[in-house]
Amino acid sequence: MNQPYDPANPQQHNPYTPPGQQAQPGSFGGPVPDQGGGLPQGGFPPPGANPAGGYPPPPGNPQPGSYPPAPTGYPPAPGYGAAPPPPPGPPYGGPPAESSDYPVQVTIPYPPRSSRLLAVLGIIYILKFVLLIPSFICLYVIGIAAFIVWWIAQWAILFTGRYPQGMHQFVSGYVRWSTRAIAWLFGLTDRYPPFRLSP
Repeated sequence: MNQPYDPANPQQHNPYTPPGQQAQPGSFGGPVPDQGGGLPQGGFPPPGANPAGGYPPPPGNPQPGSYPPAPTGYPPAPGYGAAPPPPPGPPYGGPPAESSDYPVQVTIPYPPRSSRLLAVLGIIYILKFVLLIPSFICLYVIGIAAFIVWWIAQWAILFTGRYPQGMHQFVSGYVRWSTRAIAWLFGLTDRYPPFRLSP
């Protein structure tokens, strides 16, 4: 009947040693003699243990095959520790940090708070639409003029290759005013659209 291998028994053959060879003290599977390091007779030293006792090996006197000194600290794992500061960006209400190269930009800052009363008027859609009737009347008249100016500007572009500056400013002002009115109607801002074409 086979008995389990006892490394402290020198009479037993080490099953991990090739036949014809004898296991050396301290080798894999062989007994480890007590050398004053606090190890029991026949025990196995932990990886990197100093035969004179303790871990790591004494500085300035490295032992053959010994491990380097244990690190004093480890870097924090990803996701732990203080969050990195946010990247610098424009102040609140400014243009976005990365804007498109498209020549037409619409910037509507996100409001910290919105009017509850205007929200009630927005739920009853017709009431908020009624408040915009003066702007819509002005936009209707200016829109007719803007269409005529735009049609004439197409002829100027055809012959000169340039949009007349005054016509461009007038049509841009009409688009600006109408965009402000639609933004207020959809509650993107609580400020009533001013009656002007300029910025």
